[in-house]
Amino acid sequence: MRRLEHPDHRAADELAAVKEQPGKDILLTGSSTTAAALTERGLLDEYHVIVHPVVLGGGKPVHQPTSRRTLQLVDSRTFDNRTVLLRHDLV
Repeated sequence: MRRLEHPDHRAADELAAVKEQPGKDILLTGSSTTAAALTERGLLDEYHVIVHPVVLGGGKPVHQPTSRRTLQLVDSRTFDNRTVLLRHDLV
């Protein structure tokens, strides 16, 4: 297993090469900055967003791409009667 700590061009190039190989899916967790960088390179196919019902009144946006992306909801699941998983494909 390899961890990409900073989404520089070399790391994104390596991830692009890994995506071309046969095998299982690649999972990115917990980094909106990395997700934005990889989305800009066309390396993400779908988003899984888990919504927790907490009102904070502010915070960091989930994603700040430099160009608008269209998402299509393809699945949703509710856990513990509160938390919701939303799965979106990039269109």
